Amino acid sequence: MAEPEEKVEEDIKEEETEELGSENKEEEVVEEKTEEKEEPIDPDKITIETRTGEDEPVDYGKEIDPEDVKTIGTIVDKQTAGLKKTLQETKDRQEVDSFVSEKPEFLKYKSTILKYVQHSAYNKVPISKIASMVAGDDLIAIGAKREREAQQKADATKSGGSPVRKPQGEAKDWTKASKQEFEAQRLKILQRDI
Repeated sequence: MAEPEEKVEEDIKEEETEELGSENKEEEVVEEKTEEKEEPIDPDKITIETRTGEDEPVDYGKEIDPEDVKTIGTIVDKQTAGLKKTLQETKDRQEVDSFVSEKPEFLKYKSTILKYVQHSAYNKVPISKIASMVAGDDLIAIGAKREREAQQKADATKSGGSPVRKPQGEAKDWTKASKQEFEAQRLKILQRDI
């Protein structure tokens, strides 16, 4: 009789291991589904963003000698350098002001962003990229602040709800009306429809 008890215990152990094995398989399937496969970045598909385009050369045709164009261009560039610098600084300030007005969380970085924009190494880099670079360490905090503000707005619009409609003004509360009042109102309504 000791043998059947041992067989029962062995059968129970086998069932437990089979169940555990099936649970592990389910967990593996769930893990495979939750993992997102990242596609490799193709550098050929990436386009570089720049702030300003390059000036296209003007074609003067055969009327003006190319050497004269270079000489005159050099003289004009020297004479208008101050004006071009002032115009570029004004344009840079406007772009930074516009960016900061759209994204006020970058206001404390405004002067630093402007300094980077005016540097020759960064003058063609988009303002948004410079702002991200300057505020790099604080970007997580900025995102968390935005999330909290959004949650507060969402919480403000939530309502508790009410399962029973409350009567408006002097309207009769028909949940507490007597049977006679209810029947009188019912007849009154039915006669209107005829």
